[in-house]
Amino acid sequence: MALEQILQALTNDTDRQIAELKQAAAAQIAEIRAHACAEAQRVQQAEHDAIQTARQREQARILNRAKQAALQTRLRTREQVMQSALAAGAQRLTAFCATDDYAKLLHELTREAVAALTASDGLQFVVRPDDAELMQEIAADLGVAARIKSDLSVQDDLGGVIVTTHDGRIQLNNTVKMRLHQVTERYRAQIADIVFGNGQEA
Repeated sequence: MALEQILQALTNDTDRQIAELKQAAAAQIAEIRAHACAEAQRVQQAEHDAIQTARQREQARILNRAKQAALQTRLRTREQVMQSALAAGAQRLTAFCATDDYAKLLHELTREAVAALTASDGLQFVVRPDDAELMQEIAADLGVAARIKSDLSVQDDLGGVIVTTHDGRIQLNNTVKMRLHQVTERYRAQIADIVFGNGQEA
């Protein structure tokens, strides 16, 4: 074979190999580029998802904090209204205790206390100074031998009576203020329904 032909064959073979290498390199570059783009998109999506998750969590936290603040404000307002309503009720009771009907109430409170203590002798009735004479009549009417004691502190309790046994070991507070407190706690939900409307919680 002539030298020129040999050289031409080598050149052709080299060109073919170079073309194959270029083609393989281009395919590899395209594959690497596609993988890099996919990885970049994945990272970008992950960052977007992380931002969205953080934003949603922050929004949820802010919303929850706002709900808690609104609930606290609602509860405080409700309690203030409840206390105002109870204060108004106490004022009415104060006015009632200055009427003739108060004697009937004091009689009933004393009868309940004596019945609860299951004793009729050796008792002590603690009342307002203004009620001392009335309590003497009530004790006589109930057939109870009791010592009547005046105490100004009962004045702050809107009247009523505190009954104790002779040894002082048992005491029953049946003052108007105590009964108002008991009724308020027992029927708090019902009072809230009246003040705020049905379906409200106390």
